[in-house]
Amino acid sequence: MAGNPLPAALDLRPGEGAAVAWAALTFFAILAGYFVLRPVRDALVLDGDPAFIPWLFTATFIVMIAVAPPWGALVARLPRGRFVPLVYRAFALQLLGFALLVEREVAPVAVGRVFYVWLSVFNLFVVSVFWSLCADLSRPEQGRRLFGPIAAGGTAGALAGPALTRLLVEHVEPAALLVLGALTLEAAVWSARALDRARAACRRPLRPRRRRRRRRRWRTRRSAATPWAGSPASPARPTCSASPPTPCARPASPRSSTCARPRS
Repeated sequence: MAGNPLPAALDLRPGEGAAVAWAALTFFAILAGYFVLRPVRDALVLDGDPAFIPWLFTATFIVMIAVAPPWGALVARLPRGRFVPLVYRAFALQLLGFALLVEREVAPVAVGRVFYVWLSVFNLFVVSVFWSLCADLSRPEQGRRLFGPIAAGGTAGALAGPALTRLLVEHVEPAALLVLGALTLEAAVWSARALDRARAACRRPLRPRRRRRRRRRWRTRRSAATPWAGSPASPARPTCSASPPTPCARPASPRSSTCARPRS
């Protein structure tokens, strides 16, 4: 630990370093791909009438409302190991379709408008899927410590994406940048799989102790709930000292009592 100050600076516990690194790399790939695609979106939509852009915001809102219910149903039905690759690769295939349309110049104005709405929906859902994955693989205490370094990976991706686009825009066509965005999604799929494998080491150290604590609490509650154990908060019911012990009843009159001396 003394030779490597990074775990101490990030407040990493044993076994968490690999999971944080893979999660940061996944978020880096997601945001880098998105910021590679943003200049392409602006270039495509400006080929048409710029006055139509406000209507694209309305269309984005309507599409998000329409997609949200089936999206929620899909999330509820599919396990995490199948859902994340399925969603990211579906978006990657759609990007390849847009690249083909842009390369062949099929209805450029309509394709630009559809791509504008699509990219807004894409940004919302791929980021939400990523953070849902991180929340599913970590405990609340881990999230408070680790989500900051993971978000730093996304910040680095948001800086690297525009820099990469600026470097390549003079040498490649917009369709090639769309293919590059699809490749970043595929990279996010593989790093998310590595994150899923690394989370076992991230969560294993506290599981046995948590089970023991839960078992002790359950035994305590169960013993307190039995009618034979009694409760320390409630006073014990008084009994007669004579044998057999019978509970004392309230005397019907001052002269008679169930605990009075036996008659001769």
